[in-house]
Amino acid sequence: GRRFLQVARDVTAVKPVVVYKSGSTEQGQKAASSHTGALAGSYQMTVDLLRQSGVSVVQYSDEILPVAEGLGLLQKARGKRVAVIADGGGQATIASDRLAEAGLTLAELSEDTRAQLSAILFPQASTLNPVDVAGSSDANPSLLAKCMEIVAADDNVDSVFLVGMFGGYSLRFAESLLGDEMRGAEAMVDLSNATTKPLVVYSLYAPIKPPALRRMHEAGLPIYASIEHAVRVLAALGERGHYLAEREKQASFTAASPAASVQAMLASAQQEGRDLLEYEAKALLGDHGIAIPRECVVRGASELAQVAAEFGHQPLAMKVVSKDILHKSDAGGVKLNLSGEAALSEAYQQIMTSAQAYDPSAEVEGVLVTPMAKKGVEVIIGMMRDPIFGPVLMFGLGGIFVELFEDVAFRALPLSRFDAAGMIDQIKAKKVFEGIRGAEAIDKEALIELLLKVAHIVEAYPQIQELDLNPVIAYPQGYAVVDARVIVARATHST
Repeated sequence: GRRFLQVARDVTAVKPVVVYKSGSTEQGQKAASSHTGALAGSYQMTVDLLRQSGVSVVQYSDEILPVAEGLGLLQKARGKRVAVIADGGGQATIASDRLAEAGLTLAELSEDTRAQLSAILFPQASTLNPVDVAGSSDANPSLLAKCMEIVAADDNVDSVFLVGMFGGYSLRFAESLLGDEMRGAEAMVDLSNATTKPLVVYSLYAPIKPPALRRMHEAGLPIYASIEHAVRVLAALGERGHYLAEREKQASFTAASPAASVQAMLASAQQEGRDLLEYEAKALLGDHGIAIPRECVVRGASELAQVAAEFGHQPLAMKVVSKDILHKSDAGGVKLNLSGEAALSEAYQQIMTSAQAYDPSAEVEGVLVTPMAKKGVEVIIGMMRDPIFGPVLMFGLGGIFVELFEDVAFRALPLSRFDAAGMIDQIKAKKVFEGIRGAEAIDKEALIELLLKVAHIVEAYPQIQELDLNPVIAYPQGYAVVDARVIVARATHST
């Protein structure tokens, strides 16, 4: 898998690659289980990793050839701003809906562009985007080519999308319009040769291949009989242009150097056949520049008075420390909003009693005491070593939401800044990050840095099998790592 991603990354630098990934449903994954497809892993993860390598992934099998053709002919768009020219309001509305669903935007046409359009169209025509010519082209279909030329010259436009019945005017209205359509087709061909902006055409008459559409297609203009296919091509062009532009900015990846203290800690855990305790996991993070809240391990009730004095009246959290208790909440091993020695003592005794009842054989080292984190946006950062793709990083909404919404993004290591930023932008609920109901936007740059540091740690320590920071609370400035879990690969013993 890692080799495939590397080859894909090399190839997509010079040539588009289109993939349709099966197994997108639970039923589909079950169907694959009796074949080599059983090794295909998570559908969402595979799609994310393919896109990370510059591959254009399509959702439906009938999109493969249209998207491949569009990318082969047009290569890329510099952005995702599309100008729509339509000869009917219904077609314009459908196109607008599909563009929005595909993550594309309607370009905001300049005043000069709108003035030029107004000069050649009927007064009732709309010169906003989408441009609805409102019957202006009925007597002269070549007018659509002029409209395309005008909007293609606008700096706010990255791609031009013609929708409607071009190519079929002579069939629908009068044979005498064939000459105008052919002149319009030639003008569109000339425009496609003169501009670097993609020109994509959807026509109701594409299935019967009338002369004007046949001429355009032979000259290298993609013609589609489906608005959905045409929009998917526009989306793929925009994604590829964005990927190639950002790829050129990426600096070479440098892994973090392993720290001797961390190596010793991991070796000790391996020898004991256990994972890192929470405070050890946080110490690992801190050794590599990740901000960790102040905390202390209490190994006996006699230490609580000093702890209470050190932290003062701020509310504290207390969590059991045990290599045998992974899910602390299930064991009654977490107490929150504690303040003062009396509250700490009571919580300590309750945790010890609950831990004993949960697992009488559990070895309890003590409790971890730390200040309660301020409210913010909870996110999760995780890592697992996938058997196909190797180390893969995950980011998403944290806390209970990660299982409820499954709104997560994946990237393979090594991780670039572009990759890290893309993980955050990919989350469907990213509006939460931007601030809602008067809340401030979170510190996105701090999260990007955190993702990069976690990636460096994973690269530096192959002994780390899994890593889970959940939740990390993101703030307008910085973040707080509330919980950390590090699963350590078990040592192999020779006989």
